[in-house]
Amino acid sequence: MQDFPKKVLASSCEIWDFLIEKAGLDTEAYDFHIVEELCKNLNFSPAVKNIKKELKTQNISPERFIGAFFRSIEPYAQMMTDLCAFFYLFCGLLREYSEISRNIHLLTLVPKTG
Repeated sequence: MQDFPKKVLASSCEIWDFLIEKAGLDTEAYDFHIVEELCKNLNFSPAVKNIKKELKTQNISPERFIGAFFRSIEPYAQMMTDLCAFFYLFCGLLREYSEISRNIHLLTLVPKTG
């Protein structure tokens, strides 16, 4: 289990560090597209290599940073919502199919009369 901060993250730089160190944001591989979107949403140059330094230089508030971050992950969050809905519906259909199959099987065990 990850250790979460015991204090409020008071600056955009602290939030950025938390995302990298504790939340698993992988800026070099899996999550590079999130970083690209974040730079776009914060009006940073696409060539920015040091996000933390740029957050300090432009004095980005925590509120502005969080808003930009959430806009950056919105497509991922929507995809996860869609996947959860799909699996919820799929599992429901599987339960219904299983119940129908069980009932059909039980019907085959009932001796025919007449």
